[in-house]
Amino acid sequence: MGIHPVLSAMRRDKVGILLIVLQMSLTLAILCNALFIIHLRLRDSARPSGIADEANVLIVTGN
Repeated sequence: MGIHPVLSAMRRDKVGILLIVLQMSLTLAILCNALFIIHLRLRDSARPSGIADEANVLIVTGN
């Protein structure tokens, strides 16, 4: 299949092209926002808690 029929159809149907561009833009915006939220959560979880976690460990062993 050549590219000529695809380009010809794209020239005739401007609304279809607009919908595809809008869909790609929305998808990219959602993906970027999700990655930014993940980045913020990872940054917050890597921050020291201020509590002596090592001193508050309880080890339970069986007999």
